[in-house]
Amino acid sequence: MLGGEEPIDRRIHIDLAEDEMHAWLRIVPGEPVGAEELRAALVSAGVVFGIDGDALARIERAAREPSFACEPIVVAHGRPMLPARAAACTLSVPVGLQPGHELDDGSFDYRDRGLLTPVVCGQVVARCEPPMAGSDGHTVTDRVIAHETARGTDLTFGPGLARDPGGEVVATRDGVLHVDERHVLGIDDHYIHRGDVDLHSGHLDMHGALTILGDVTAKFEAHATGDIRIERSIARGSVYAGASLSVKGGIIGGPRSQVLAEGNVAAEHAQGATIRCGGTLHLRRTALNCDVRGHAVRVDGVARGGWIHAETVIVVGEAGASGVTTVLAVGEVLSRPLRPQFDEGRREQRAADRMGAAIAHDHHDELRVRRVIPATELAKAHVDVLGTIHPGTIVVVGPHRLLVDRRRRHVRFTLDLESHSIRIEPLA
Repeated sequence: MLGGEEPIDRRIHIDLAEDEMHAWLRIVPGEPVGAEELRAALVSAGVVFGIDGDALARIERAAREPSFACEPIVVAHGRPMLPARAAACTLSVPVGLQPGHELDDGSFDYRDRGLLTPVVCGQVVARCEPPMAGSDGHTVTDRVIAHETARGTDLTFGPGLARDPGGEVVATRDGVLHVDERHVLGIDDHYIHRGDVDLHSGHLDMHGALTILGDVTAKFEAHATGDIRIERSIARGSVYAGASLSVKGGIIGGPRSQVLAEGNVAAEHAQGATIRCGGTLHLRRTALNCDVRGHAVRVDGVARGGWIHAETVIVVGEAGASGVTTVLAVGEVLSRPLRPQFDEGRREQRAADRMGAAIAHDHHDELRVRRVIPATELAKAHVDVLGTIHPGTIVVVGPHRLLVDRRRRHVRFTLDLESHSIRIEPLA
């Protein structure tokens, strides 16, 4: 409160706040005063807006008594300025790189950085509030305080999003949520990652198709509900594709990596890799010490060491080597879908990471077929070796197995239904 104006009457003193948003009236003993004198004192002090009539009436009734006195009483109020509020949208999901994520068990996965924000059709991704108009303020001296204008939200909505009347922004398709350089929020069903999947990017999790222009590196993962195309290699990383997987380079496995696709898989070569394929696996060169299961498998070069299982057909350019166990097995039912297997493998490996140990895989039962395909399909199942199959290679057809005892070339292995044994015949 500032020092008051000079009193109009000996009894009346008016004080103004520094911002002129309040006025106080103080009465001292003296001659009786009425409403007219009180209002004249306010006008003389410049107080013309927001006068509290009730307060002034109470003072006027009391001030008729010459002995009445009072401490300052607020008799006028200014009206504050009301700033305008722009339309505002708040994202319901995090978008952009995070330091990592806390897991259910309380541990922290620093590889899961959330570079991609996958969403599904019908998911609420943002909530928006409408704009609100502002209004000017007034001081008790009737000075206008202009209201502040509001800048509109920079965020606009692109393809794959719809805003309902209640202000919720809903995804109209599966994909990955992103904000581009123009501040347009949209959903892409195909994301191109321009680099490696590594510590900088963290894991990639995509609803839709995914293209990776680099490698998937050790201990990092790439998942997509659609096709995945990798322009370089899978270098001891893990990959799951809800459709097909294409790798321009090779698939190099590690003790904590797996590659699964519900559709076809194609790559240049594979080494020490665990691969599961709901369609046809095609390796354009070699498969060395791999654990492979698919509907059908084709290796244009040599398959040496490890286990190759297929439901119907295996075709290899060359198989086996001296001193190395190589198993070629057809007639096994492949468990589908593959995603639960991928998730279980992730849980096991994360548990192993926490314990600082690797999970050992028991291959004792790799020499047998667990679940045999129907007899009509088993009769058509075969293993073709276009070049040489070396002694020591094990061929399995359904429930039967054969240890190759000598080098053979251009042969097909099928099941002889009459003798219930594996038949070897030359390729046409």
